[in-house]
Amino acid sequence: MLRAALAVLPKERVWQAMCWLDSRGEEPDTTDAPELAGFLLRRWMRTRIAQLAGAGRLLLDRQDGTEQLAALRLPLHFAYGSDEMVWAPADLAAAAARTGAHRTVVAGAGHSPNVSHPQELTDGLTGFWEWTNAPAGVSTGP
Repeated sequence: MLRAALAVLPKERVWQAMCWLDSRGEEPDTTDAPELAGFLLRRWMRTRIAQLAGAGRLLLDRQDGTEQLAALRLPLHFAYGSDEMVWAPADLAAAAARTGAHRTVVAGAGHSPNVSHPQELTDGLTGFWEWTNAPAGVSTGP
């Protein structure tokens, strides 16, 4: 739906429609703080339509890549909000388990914990990076 809308409507109108769709499950009279709403709108407007359409195409054609991730033999980390609404949190937890990845689940965050809960996400990522860079034999587990 997003790709089709972007092909025929101005980005501003698509943004308004997405905001309306996103708000349908919220409590009445809840809105993002003005600075957050402004940031999200600026980010949307500065993103090229080709990138948005390309991302949509990738999501529609997505394959399960957990096997390829696990084959990388690198420390992996999944970070997401407990209230994620695009990807099922149970599916993300299962993918992390299949790849042996560490996880940061940001309580109360939705699809963009970097926007809604930046400190909690930063703490989780920092803990993971410190753990991956700890000297051998030192356990600082995330």
